[in-house]
Amino acid sequence: MRSLFESVRAASVLIAVTALAACGGDDAGTEPDEPTPGFLTVALETPNGTEGAVLFRIIGPSIEEVTAYADGAIMESRTAGSTTTVALFGAFDSGPIARVAVPDTRASYTVQLQQVAASDNALRADLQSYALSIGE
Repeated sequence: MRSLFESVRAASVLIAVTALAACGGDDAGTEPDEPTPGFLTVALETPNGTEGAVLFRIIGPSIEEVTAYADGAIMESRTAGSTTTVALFGAFDSGPIARVAVPDTRASYTVQLQQVAASDNALRADLQSYALSIGE
């Protein structure tokens, strides 16, 4: 016959093993701690037809590279701190205009439209009906 001490000890071990099993295992629904490198797309929504130039800022950590989305577009960019200013020249309709390489696509990035010029290089006076977005 087992002693009371042995029974309590066996029950304690069983409870500890069950508790450990419940804590480990499936990590579904949790994000990994490691960065997720990749590309984000900057998209322009214009109320007009084809635009000739777009000046915008990308704000966020460690922007690695910005490339024009359209073939034949000319792009210049400069980074100061966490802000990259981008000037694109070409023919742009509503849709993707740039790809941004980043070290972690889960980090927070924002874009700010600065200027838009028509295909004849005339600056658009009102930018309120334009929209610029960034995402995967």
